[in-house]
Amino acid sequence: MSLSLREINLYSIDPAKLFHFLSFIFDLPEAETEDEDIIFTFEGIRFRILNQTNDFHYDLKCPFVFSVSEPDYFFNLRSSLEFYKYKESSQKISWDDDINQITFTDVDGREWVIKSQTPYRPNVSSPHQPYTRM
Repeated sequence: MSLSLREINLYSIDPAKLFHFLSFIFDLPEAETEDEDIIFTFEGIRFRILNQTNDFHYDLKCPFVFSVSEPDYFFNLRSSLEFYKYKESSQKISWDDDINQITFTDVDGREWVIKSQTPYRPNVSSPHQPYTRM
């Protein structure tokens, strides 16, 4: 017997805007649409963005936590967040930045956490050598 996660539903006031944000940050391929839902797959997980109606309030206090094994991918995600905030002039997008973890909030206020499995360690093994002309 096996158990697998089938789908994660994300409720949004503006599903297209949320998908635009996530596709920019995570470099997602094109999405499918089904009725008014936007469907995409990220890292083998299927996500469905649904329109949030005024009478339904989704609890945004439970963060999504992802772990990244490649340091380059982790730093690319950080760069994507910085560029998105600059490009969109968004005051609503914010993040706490730590050397090995990025915590950010999407356009609906939902929290996402990206942790690096490989701790960043600056290369300090070789002292700075001044340039000398030969």
